[in-house]
Amino acid sequence: MLKIKTVLTHAIVTSMLLTHFATSPLAAQSDAVMNIKLQVLSWGEDIDAMVAQVGAEPVSIAAEERRISAIYDVKTSNLLTLYHPANKGRDLGQPMVSVALKPGMREVLLILSEQENKYRAAVLPFAQKNFPDNTATIFNLTKSPVVAQIDGETQEIKAKARYQVPYEYAYAKKESLRTKFAVEQNGRMRLVQNGFVPVVNNGRVLFFIRENTAKSNRQTRDPVTFTYAYDVMSSRSAQPPADRDSTN
Repeated sequence: MLKIKTVLTHAIVTSMLLTHFATSPLAAQSDAVMNIKLQVLSWGEDIDAMVAQVGAEPVSIAAEERRISAIYDVKTSNLLTLYHPANKGRDLGQPMVSVALKPGMREVLLILSEQENKYRAAVLPFAQKNFPDNTATIFNLTKSPVVAQIDGETQEIKAKARYQVPYEYAYAKKESLRTKFAVEQNGRMRLVQNGFVPVVNNGRVLFFIRENTAKSNRQTRDPVTFTYAYDVMSSRSAQPPADRDSTN
């Protein structure tokens, strides 16, 4: 049986984020206030950080590696900035990373990657209506179709496309997804992943499939890399909602 691919190197993750999810280069900070629901996904390590707010105290956020965080209500400018915590997590320390938000964003997934002690970030619009609870979303970030089988349902996902499928959850009976992914290599279909991915009720799972850029002379190496992350608290906020004005 082929070994499951669950971890990407920092370099590959960083490239994936900037190429496929970055919305825009950093822009000049504007005076407009954006009220967003923020979730965080970190590759490589757990994250404890502070988010600067406009006219309010900073928000302390936490995210476990490869688990999408709880929802944080944040008032920010168009430049969302994370800081290292200082003074036992009560104050802002040194800046960690900044990323530009597009106008109109309300539900945001901030994806973080660390390489050589420097963080890079990208944002993915993460509206609940587009990523409902109990769904698995597959991002095919490669230049070729990927054949995916989720719990026996097979679908060909076009290059640079995404596909979403609902899943059922039953405590102690159905707590994982059976997943298989295959791509064409040298004129034949090759199985590159075959295993089980844990799920939770009212959660969301994101799969990322990317071309394997690792240097290797082996003709048998997998042509793509595979990883996943799951949302364990998609319907619960980590804090009381922030005040909202009547226009939002």
